[in-house]
Amino acid sequence: MEILLKDGVKYLPYKYKDENELEKVVFEHYKDIFGENTILLPKQTIRTLSGIGTVPDAFVLSINQKRWFIIEVELSEHPIYHHIVTQITKFHNAIENPSTQKSIVKAFYGNVKNDPLKNALFQINGITEMYKFISETVESKPDIVILIDKKVSELNDVCNVLPFNYRIIVFRTFYRETIEGLCDHIHLFESLVPVAKEIKPPLPTPSPGRVEIVDLINGGLISSGDKIYRYYKGKRYEAEILNDGRIRLEDGRIVSSLSKAATHISGKSENGWIIWKYRDKNGKEWLMDELRKKLQGG
Repeated sequence: MEILLKDGVKYLPYKYKDENELEKVVFEHYKDIFGENTILLPKQTIRTLSGIGTVPDAFVLSINQKRWFIIEVELSEHPIYHHIVTQITKFHNAIENPSTQKSIVKAFYGNVKNDPLKNALFQINGITEMYKFISETVESKPDIVILIDKKVSELNDVCNVLPFNYRIIVFRTFYRETIEGLCDHIHLFESLVPVAKEIKPPLPTPSPGRVEIVDLINGGLISSGDKIYRYYKGKRYEAEILNDGRIRLEDGRIVSSLSKAATHISGKSENGWIIWKYRDKNGKEWLMDELRKKLQGG
């Protein structure tokens, strides 16, 4: 059996309960896989020229690379040829349909036009005409990306003969030996964006009093997967920052703010910004409120 060791603690391979559980975790980390300058579009029905419908698990638009991806999340226990290959072949045929391309463009544009953070990604990449950019990108051939929980040699063998671009990413998860579930875990996967080449441009400075965790992530002050901590009645509590700015507590509960995370532990109303702390890569300890002020230029 494979294990991972971190600071003397054993982490064991985790078996996903179903495809939906794997999909949820993958989508939480899609920026770690595809890059910070990306946007994820959830399931959309697409149709081939003959009218056959199929539903990819997601689409991803890479703004700085002007590329897009069709995403299929699968469990290795599914029949490789009859299930996975049939699906991605339908995807390939559907994107040849002009009506499908138009529907994808409209869906992407609708997903980003009223979202300030997603709009900011276009601005910092110097793109003023979002619809035109999305349309031109979707007119190009996408890569079909298969994310699977275990390496399956048969999948490579079959995909090698398919007449379109594809990538296979094995997304594995390990859980802490003494804790059930995913309260304390490690993910292992290939990123499509080399770390050395990925530059996180700062987003526009948020207005005072309106900073959220996701602003700290986008500003490069904290990263998805980082741990924050607090003490209450002499006990240390940790929580994990998720990709969308939410917070996962040690008991697995996910909350939307630092204050809710603090209140969940103490049972009383608290200002989480002045309670939770973060230790950066250099070992320096910060109150989350200090990071907020730093982002605001204070």
